[in-house]
Amino acid sequence: MNFLIIDGTSKKINFFSHYNNYSYSQSFESSKNNFEQFAVLLFNFIEKNKILLKKMNNIFINEGPGNFSGIRTSIAVSKGISITRKISLFGFNTFDLCSYNISIHTFVLIQKNEKEFFIKECNQNNKEEKNPKIISFQELGFYKNNKKIFINLDKINKKRIEEACEKNNVDFKDVNYMNILLLYKKNLITKKLIKPLYIS
Repeated sequence: MNFLIIDGTSKKINFFSHYNNYSYSQSFESSKNNFEQFAVLLFNFIEKNKILLKKMNNIFINEGPGNFSGIRTSIAVSKGISITRKISLFGFNTFDLCSYNISIHTFVLIQKNEKEFFIKECNQNNKEEKNPKIISFQELGFYKNNKKIFINLDKINKKRIEEACEKNNVDFKDVNYMNILLLYKKNLITKKLIKPLYIS
């Protein structure tokens, strides 16, 4: 399956495509200028890698949580392409992408800023999930005895988190966009009512 992923939720704008059995990716800083040029950056990525939209099966858009401007812009651009090129559009969120195959009770954390995290409590096979919320860096100590997965952290923050959690039950993962195929096959992503996942 040929697909395109558009992710504007983090400190970087990420484009990823699996096309004709090859994978392509490119990242840009999440800045005001790049949000204004979002569609130009995306079409440059598509052209550079000789991707034909008419051969694209699906577009997957990250609904959040994360950068407010990045989420709104990426959803708007994705919907525009989906409508004009008649490509199916699906929404997913970073929590689902990174916790779809957990085997034990786990907390998934995504850094919001230097002082806060988005956190979601996940159980095996995503059953009985609790709504995500925001916690402070200081509150990490409350979770030190629980299994925790931190997503897309740099080395500096990894060290701080290991110290705060006393290295107990801590795992670090990078987002693997190829996992979207597993969510897709298990009908764990939505094709209707694609909207930003805002957490307050």
